[in-house]
Amino acid sequence: MAPRAAARLETLGFPDVLEYKAGKSDWLASALPSEGRWAVEPTIASVTRHDVPRFALDDRAGDILESVRAGRWELAAVVNARGVLLGRVRAGALDQPDARAADVMEEGPSTYRPDVPLEELLGRMHDRHFDTAFVTDPDGRLIGLVTKRDIAHAVAARRKAS
Repeated sequence: MAPRAAARLETLGFPDVLEYKAGKSDWLASALPSEGRWAVEPTIASVTRHDVPRFALDDRAGDILESVRAGRWELAAVVNARGVLLGRVRAGALDQPDARAADVMEEGPSTYRPDVPLEELLGRMHDRHFDTAFVTDPDGRLIGLVTKRDIAHAVAARRKAS
């Protein structure tokens, strides 16, 4: 089972949840040193923003909204004690200050690994009409967030340099 799914099941009271163990693809997805074509392919690791706001399931919507506004973010991540991404909270959903993050979050947002090529994710963003994506390691721990704008700038800069 994927680590994020296992972490969420644990928070819901399911005991003894088993997780997938790492392999070669996990090495690359962890942005660890590599050789060959993987070593030169520009990936989303180079444009990941690590400062995305992070909150726990029990944090209050009012506190989340204050932080999101202060940082000019449109969303925040909800993580467990190990940093595993459980959900996201959009600023527009934070209209009840005493609500818990668990009650207003969107569970299981799509995530990408740091080794995803820039142009691959940019194409998906255009095709599927989304502007941001969470980046997690193979264990589901949040690394950060990428934006379509940042990826497009990096792709344009690389093409110009070529």
